[in-house]
Amino acid sequence: MELFEKERRGIYVYFKSFKDLNKLEKYGNFISYSKRGRYACIYVDETRIESIIADLKKKKFVKKIELSGMSDLHLSFEHLDKDLQTK
Repeated sequence: MELFEKERRGIYVYFKSFKDLNKLEKYGNFISYSKRGRYACIYVDETRIESIIADLKKKKFVKKIELSGMSDLHLSFEHLDKDLQTK
């Protein structure tokens, strides 16, 4: 059983001004943002991630881009079902 149906990946985008936040809406779904830290977390499709990162790096308002490590975590809960059945 997989936790997520679609292959999605989070991208943290650090920008220069909070006014630039609305420019990121066309790239993916907003999860959270920080007005003080001037960054936003957006989720995009795994198949389009390379083109989106390349496009965001060309933008003047983007300072830095980081990929989320959530997809690197093991999120399979099948071993928990086996443990519950043995008890």
